[in-house]
Amino acid sequence: MTVVCPTCHSCTGQPCTYVTGSRVGATRTTHRSRKHDAQQQYIRLHGPMPNRHDIPADDRWSYQPLRAGDLAGLILGVRRSVVSALFRHPEELGALYEVAIGQEDPELLDHTTNIMMRMAMAWVPDRSRVGLENLVTRLAARGYLQRFPDGSVATNPDSARLFSPGELPQDALRDWHAAIDAMPPSAS
Repeated sequence: MTVVCPTCHSCTGQPCTYVTGSRVGATRTTHRSRKHDAQQQYIRLHGPMPNRHDIPADDRWSYQPLRAGDLAGLILGVRRSVVSALFRHPEELGALYEVAIGQEDPELLDHTTNIMMRMAMAWVPDRSRVGLENLVTRLAARGYLQRFPDGSVATNPDSARLFSPGELPQDALRDWHAAIDAMPPSAS
């Protein structure tokens, strides 16, 4: 068999698999590069790459305890503008939660009992290396994650990070103590 197409390696009498135009009734002799097809497939599946999100300096934090009912333990803080920007992308929000908690201690992911955080982390659909790399790439493009040359990632401390109750700002600490006092005795 003689190879006719150097792009798709089709032989005589076989249609080319890389064509331009719509596939219905299109001529099957015009070729595109594989890189172009891969880029178009990525955009069809995942949408265009998001723009960088600048977090305002005066943006407030949203705080959630890692363990339900344990208000003296570690607290995940995420900027409210980050949460609102990722509202339509819950899989990215779940991945951001996982990176923020996992960079502190990977075992904390197994001990997180806060139902809201567990639900957000459950939205990560594809836990394969390729699926997670896609989410990391999108979060890095938004500016929520930092990539390092060794391949590791960390959250941008201005977007999400873990706090101990003593690290909270004064106004947040006041709200936190009010929440502790408002809890019924059976919940603590």
